[in-house]
Amino acid sequence: MTSIADRVARPQLADKADAIARDAAPAASVPAITLPVGGERELRLDLFRGLALWLIFIDHLPPNLLTWFTIRNYGFSDATEIFIFISGYTAAFVYGRAMLESGVVVATARVLRRVWQIYVAHVFLFTIFLAEISYVATSFENPLYTEEMGIMDFLKQPDVTIVQALLLRFRPVNMDVLPLYIVLMLFLPLILWLMKWRADVTLALSVLLYALTWHFDLYLTAYPNGFWAFNPFAWQLLFVFGAWCALGGARRMSRILSSPITMWISFAYLFAAFCVTLTWYLPQLSHLMPRKIEQWMYPIDKTDLDVLRFAHFLALAAITVRFLPKDWPGLKSPWLRPLILCGQHSLEIFCLGVFLAFAGHFALAEISGGAALHFIISISGILIMSGQKHRRQRRPGGRGLMQSNSRAVLGLTLLAVFWAAAPARAEDAAPTCDVPAYLLASDSALPKVAEAVKSGHPLDILVVGSRSSTINTSDGSAYPGRLQAALRDKLPSTTVNVSVELLVKKSAEEVAAGLAKLVEGKKPTLVIWQTGTVDAMRSIDPDEFRSAVDEGVAALQNAGTDVILINLQYSPRTETMISAPPYLDNMRVVAQKHEVPLFDRFAIMHHWNDEGDFDLFSASHGIELAKRVHDCLGRALSKFVIDAAHIVPAQQN
Repeated sequence: MTSIADRVARPQLADKADAIARDAAPAASVPAITLPVGGERELRLDLFRGLALWLIFIDHLPPNLLTWFTIRNYGFSDATEIFIFISGYTAAFVYGRAMLESGVVVATARVLRRVWQIYVAHVFLFTIFLAEISYVATSFENPLYTEEMGIMDFLKQPDVTIVQALLLRFRPVNMDVLPLYIVLMLFLPLILWLMKWRADVTLALSVLLYALTWHFDLYLTAYPNGFWAFNPFAWQLLFVFGAWCALGGARRMSRILSSPITMWISFAYLFAAFCVTLTWYLPQLSHLMPRKIEQWMYPIDKTDLDVLRFAHFLALAAITVRFLPKDWPGLKSPWLRPLILCGQHSLEIFCLGVFLAFAGHFALAEISGGAALHFIISISGILIMSGQKHRRQRRPGGRGLMQSNSRAVLGLTLLAVFWAAAPARAEDAAPTCDVPAYLLASDSALPKVAEAVKSGHPLDILVVGSRSSTINTSDGSAYPGRLQAALRDKLPSTTVNVSVELLVKKSAEEVAAGLAKLVEGKKPTLVIWQTGTVDAMRSIDPDEFRSAVDEGVAALQNAGTDVILINLQYSPRTETMISAPPYLDNMRVVAQKHEVPLFDRFAIMHHWNDEGDFDLFSASHGIELAKRVHDCLGRALSKFVIDAAHIVPAQQN
């Protein structure tokens, strides 16, 4: 009788006697790698790879009801880990057999041919994706699409950008997975050759490279700036681990995986990860987490495959292998057939998903359809991906992916037009824009602000901001002006002056370098430093961002001023395209280290959007929406300043 892990690596043995005979064979006759006995396809791998593709598509869309069914909301890892692990597993299974049966040269040639196919698919996807975005942006006179989807640099310097794209250094949003897959597959022959020599040593070398990546900060640069969203030096660990499992590693781990201790450790870790993620969506619970653990844990870096993410995936895999046997009858169910078919044609489905994600993004941006339209767009995309594979299976000689993509995009566009014809929901009269108390609570104080108010001195506030600190009007409707008006109203005996220093398109490092000189000239009581957005858009290394914010806050405190940090603004239009969490986490860490208040603009605006106070996704509301949002931000920030300074307005001198 085989263990559950044995079923992952090979079909069930005919009887126990064969297993005993094999275990009794001389150690010298056992090869470094072992492959499953030929048999029917491993449907579990296809099932979960198809599921990963569906989840990636949903995660690429703006947040909606289906987003809560993706695993990233309940733990540290997400669908990317599933996809890369299974890719490594299946690649080693297919080409490892070729290497054993036909030799290294033949297997290498087959791998390189597959790499070329993936590369061509990436170039094709890049070309059509740019054409799709450019057409929509010009046809609907909305240039925001080119900026949000990351192709602005292409339009400025197409000759340079095309070369960089061919070198995999320039990639629009949502196109980071294929370049990673290409690089990993390119090194597959070396990985298989090493595993043929010593499989366990190969895995150990992979772990060593992962550790060196973290220690020496190894990464690949991207164009025009930043770095790869998925660092191949780190993500290779998951790919190699998948290959190691396919080539006998799962069989060798059978006793560990079947142990009750492993099962309960996995459950405990998954529960702990779930509790941590609850604090992301319910910040009022964040005080339950010890500060030292929080500082040690954050940021949970996706770019470099944080060890917490890797451990979370291992726990999920251990539980899945234990409770989902290879012969589970559900794998033959017609209900799971669409998932399995998508998993068996992963390259085509991934490319189609990128097209559909942008089509859905366009429909949601141009039409105010609420949660219902979000849900319909998501379901329609999944149905189109599933229908494409059913059609390919029935008609293998079809016209191919390009025609299907065109029909898919047209289908979603027609759906959007149909929805637009329906009566639009009336706008609410006036948003209350209430902020929960926990979002305005801070353990840090503003002693210099309190002293200025108490002594009757002027309260001079300097807002160091960027483009999102202003509105294209001159009537003081941006949040610094609204902050000044609100503070003057709440503190009538205090002279409140709010000035703004705009440092547009400047990273935290660029701003931090001049903060000391800036404060020396203006001598404010309080500096409100808004930062993070530019760094996130440029994909600045989160560690470098944290260091820059840390140095900037230290410089301000040394200059004798109080400090408030303001993080990124929330925008559902760009939430799936800009990786905000690493920058949010790092700002929280710096705020705790220096004991300065952090105004969580991201969470506050997220709350308003979720509560329906504002429709932050639609681009059709223009300047009036911006004025209302800034007014609410100014009033919320004024309350935050007064509370952090422990001022009672009625008792001021």
